[in-house]
Amino acid sequence: MEPLPYFTVGIIHCGKRRSPCILHTQFTLYVQNPEKPVAPGLQVTASVEYHPTEKEDIRDNLLVVVDNNVTTVPLLVFFPSCYLEIDPEVNFGSIVANSKVIYKEIAITNHGSSPGTFKIKYNGHLPITISPTSGIVEPKTMQIIKVDLCTDAPAVIEETARVKLQGVEELLLKIKGNIVNQHLELLDLSGKPLKCLHFGSVYFGTSKIRQAVIYNDSPENISWVSVLDDNAMGAEVGTDIHKSTDAALQDMDYWNRTSDPEVSSILTCCPNDGVLLPFQKTILTVCFSPKQLDEDIRTNRIPSQQDYALFMRFEPIGSKDGFLQSDADKSVFHKGLKKCHVELAVTGSAFPVALTFSPGTVYNFKECLIGEKIDIHCSLKNESQFLPVVFSFRKISHFHISPANGKIEAGHSQEVMFSFVPHQVGTFNVKQVVDILGPTSDENLLPLKMKAFLKKKLSFTAVCKPLTKKIIMKVNPGITPMISNPTGHFIQVAPQETAIFTGPTRTATLKADKTQIHDHQNIISVDKNVMVAFPNDRAASIRPSEQSAHYRTIFTKIKRYNYVDPDYAYTEEEEKLRQTHKDYYANYIKNKRENRQKEKDDRNFQEVNNYVDIGITPAAGLQPPSTSIFECFNEQQRTKSAPNSKGCMLTIRQLAAGESRSITREINEGLNAVPHTATEKEDCSLVLTPQQLHHVVIGPCTIDFGEICVRSTSVREMSIINSLSTYIWVQVEIDCDELQQTSPLSHVVPPMSKTEIPFVFETNTLGKFKKSISYTVNNKHIGHILVTAKAVPIALELSSHELVLKPNNDFLAETGFRSSIRLYNRRNHAAEFSWKPIITEKGIAFSIRPARGIVDAFEDLECEVVWHAGFSSPDIGEFNLCVQQRNTHKLKCIAEVRLAEIFHMCENGVFSKIYS
Repeated sequence: MEPLPYFTVGIIHCGKRRSPCILHTQFTLYVQNPEKPVAPGLQVTASVEYHPTEKEDIRDNLLVVVDNNVTTVPLLVFFPSCYLEIDPEVNFGSIVANSKVIYKEIAITNHGSSPGTFKIKYNGHLPITISPTSGIVEPKTMQIIKVDLCTDAPAVIEETARVKLQGVEELLLKIKGNIVNQHLELLDLSGKPLKCLHFGSVYFGTSKIRQAVIYNDSPENISWVSVLDDNAMGAEVGTDIHKSTDAALQDMDYWNRTSDPEVSSILTCCPNDGVLLPFQKTILTVCFSPKQLDEDIRTNRIPSQQDYALFMRFEPIGSKDGFLQSDADKSVFHKGLKKCHVELAVTGSAFPVALTFSPGTVYNFKECLIGEKIDIHCSLKNESQFLPVVFSFRKISHFHISPANGKIEAGHSQEVMFSFVPHQVGTFNVKQVVDILGPTSDENLLPLKMKAFLKKKLSFTAVCKPLTKKIIMKVNPGITPMISNPTGHFIQVAPQETAIFTGPTRTATLKADKTQIHDHQNIISVDKNVMVAFPNDRAASIRPSEQSAHYRTIFTKIKRYNYVDPDYAYTEEEEKLRQTHKDYYANYIKNKRENRQKEKDDRNFQEVNNYVDIGITPAAGLQPPSTSIFECFNEQQRTKSAPNSKGCMLTIRQLAAGESRSITREINEGLNAVPHTATEKEDCSLVLTPQQLHHVVIGPCTIDFGEICVRSTSVREMSIINSLSTYIWVQVEIDCDELQQTSPLSHVVPPMSKTEIPFVFETNTLGKFKKSISYTVNNKHIGHILVTAKAVPIALELSSHELVLKPNNDFLAETGFRSSIRLYNRRNHAAEFSWKPIITEKGIAFSIRPARGIVDAFEDLECEVVWHAGFSSPDIGEFNLCVQQRNTHKLKCIAEVRLAEIFHMCENGVFSKIYS
């Protein structure tokens, strides 16, 4: 058995229990060393106390002796300190240059046991704001640092900010990001960039479609709308480019005299607006439908070839500068940005139908008898060199055309036979209509349908004479035949070869409960399903009839004899087969009707199947509320514009005309801050489509205050133009101190009107200011406006920093040399100034009046400088221009004294007077 171990802790001391042992000047050891060996399972406890006297870290050792083994226990003391860490990078990723202010948050964490300080400094030129830039982080906590970035211009961001953390060497905070333009791209179906759509040649009145792909090449959603630029340079709307200049100008004069064609009806796009998700693609269908002028249709004038060159624009929805500006200023969010809209050129040519009839359009078939036929040969020729013609003759009585329809290629002919086959006697003067068929579009644009877009008429004249026959009248021998006149006498008996009557005679019956002809008083009521037979139906009474039918006489309503011949009646199997046949066709017609109704319902659903209506028909089944008398007399009467047809695009002229009408009705007072009336509440709760939002102009997109003096106030206006026929509710959100004086921030803008919101800028901090201000339309649609300014100190400018004074012969010699200098205040705050001369050993002989004063904003002031001549007067002097008690400019004055002027002064005693 092994002996029990002995413990010795620290240095062995004899004395009391808990006797202290000094290990270090700041450490104290309390332990009772055992006098006997320590049994297994027992322990000896020692206590070490630390008493700090200085702020320092201490390291020491504690020795534990067990028998002959020495164990070292390290003693470590760390003074309480902070340990700060910060995220090394701020990455904004790919963002869109839409004047928004986005932010990222990073954290400074203190893992230590005492508070720590930090400082962050950014010296770059980009609109990056870091807050807070300094502070104290408590132990075991973190401080959130907000890094704001204004996306006003596209750029690749690779910036650094210097970070000083307590107890750590200076660090660099990396700020990265990629600001890209928010723009759309047009691609063809194969994915290649698309600049132009060529429609080729079409007939007037027909349509041709082409498809393109619109692509959102940006990391954010974008609302877009298609606009037809009918005011673009180089646009051609119906010009024959193959004509001479004189002929083209004559056609232009004719077009101006008639009516300007509606360009939006010539070119349509479906869809014409929408919302694209990031990097989403949507297929567009563009339809080219040239129309013939109404004046040409009325006067039956054959138009010439018309060539079209049109330009479409696909624009994003947002703040804009209006449609009345030049093309160089439109659709640009900020100076230096790329245009955010994309243009698409469209070309096409329209031709009239050149179909000729030989020998002409009037045909005389002369005379013929019933049963005869007269043929006339006609030749149809397609005079067009580019397009085929599809024709179809309408059916008319007594005439037959072969072939009745067909297709004639360009430059070819088609032989047609016109036949007159009369079925009755008379003279016929008819118009034979020839339909020219072609692809036409409806509201859905797809698919195109072959319909008649043009009608040509032929005149047919023919005469049919009767065939004279002798009628032999015979006397009725007493038996009334099946067909007779009311008396039964003198029946016309047709020859055997002309007797062509076939089929049974209709039984003369009617409902028994619906007639009271010859009723007696004792007649009992009869069932409504019982039929009454007339006396002259005996000839048809042996026909096969329904076995379930009951007949009664006309007078006494008694049951009438009804014989069913079994040789002609249907058997039960035949009745079942006949009923099955009826049910089959009844079900067939019913299914056809249901399918047509289902297709109609599907078409109606597709019209409302969008992100606004979500498949619900607006106001379906709802009854309009009754209008109170108060609303009838107090609501503003207005007519709401009809909605645009599906696929119809907006035009630049239409938007500019709406804006021009709205500008003439400027309202700046009396507007409601929130909707009050029932009409305002209804209109302001609507979700506007991108096309409707494009009629609302809120801008300019950038409000630039320019250079603003600190502690001064500057005002700029933000315009709101509502070209819609409904009220809109515009609310502006401002969260910065510099614009807190802006008021009011909410307006209910009436239809077809304009108002302005004054933006008031005031700051006490020098430097550049960039802030994105958000606004909402109808509390749903969000937009942004960039506000920029540069805060500068109050300053004056000198017209010159060096002034040369020359003698003036118009003044007396005693007046000295005189000149003037002008002070310009080009800023928006009055500047207080004073002139302080710089006095040298030689003194100064110059003076300036006024020596102090105030120059108003955007004004100037002229100061007079005088040199007082003398024997010891220095000809050079300097002044400091002090603005707001600060030296800003130095003026050097030089008196140009020549020998002639000195003699002149001596002769007049100027020097002696000055000396005395």
